[in-house]
Amino acid sequence: MYARSRARFPWSAVVVGRGIDIWRSRRMALEVSPGEKLLWLWTVVVIAFFSIARFKLDHYIFPVAPACCLIAAHAWRRAAQEPAATTRATTASIILIAALLIVGGSFGGVYLFELDLELPAVAILLPLALLIGGTALLSAIALDAGASRAPRSSPW
Repeated sequence: MYARSRARFPWSAVVVGRGIDIWRSRRMALEVSPGEKLLWLWTVVVIAFFSIARFKLDHYIFPVAPACCLIAAHAWRRAAQEPAATTRATTASIILIAALLIVGGSFGGVYLFELDLELPAVAILLPLALLIGGTALLSAIALDAGASRAPRSSPW
């Protein structure tokens, strides 16, 4: 499960941020649409059944990916449009993703060829893409809202 769940890292971090915002804002009466409630219910049910099942195959968790992506997209849009006070954790998770992409790209670029995996030279494109993507995301955040909100759209 761990290897497959890492593939959903960016979306799951934004979903966790949204979950924290919803949990914190119970006092502020933040509205959660019925569609988002249904997506959260689906996510919780799939993860609960996967966790409870004795015999675990990694593809049992796959049905949670579309719901997770939809929640993350909705959370990103809300973080770009709503006041920063109500979406603080979502915005922080987007900034964290950008920072981790930069760190991962930097370390990957330095240590990728020291692992002795006999990789072709073109393999340097992966850490380079991570580094450029993280930098572009941080730049979009800084230019669009001065690091107080998520950017209105992803860089590319």
